Amino acid sequence: MTEFKDRIEKPDGYVMPAVKLTHAEDHLYHGCGWCVVFESESKDGQIDNLVYLHNTPLGKFEDLIERALDSKAWVCFASCFDLCDPIQMTPTSESEVRALLKREISAIWK
Repeated sequence: MTEFKDRIEKPDGYVMPAVKLTHAEDHLYHGCGWCVVFESESKDGQIDNLVYLHNTPLGKFEDLIERALDSKAWVCFASCFDLCDPIQMTPTSESEVRALLKREISAIWK
């Protein structure tokens, strides 16, 4: 079974690793920005949902973090139908990801 992490690649010319969205996932892309990517539990590494930080009200930030920690979730920067520099949400990465998301969401909602 393929997982989202197995889709991470760094082709020639890329500055950072990224995951290319599949044709079936294209509808989830709504432009560039930081997002939380929720991996499908049943669709072989496909994405179920992509939540952009700029669409997340400041009061819902903690809910998003908790939901991500309870799921197979990744934090990425969406750009040109690629999900760049993916970081998996785990208890180990939580403080790093939380700091990144808090910095980004604070910039959005200042």
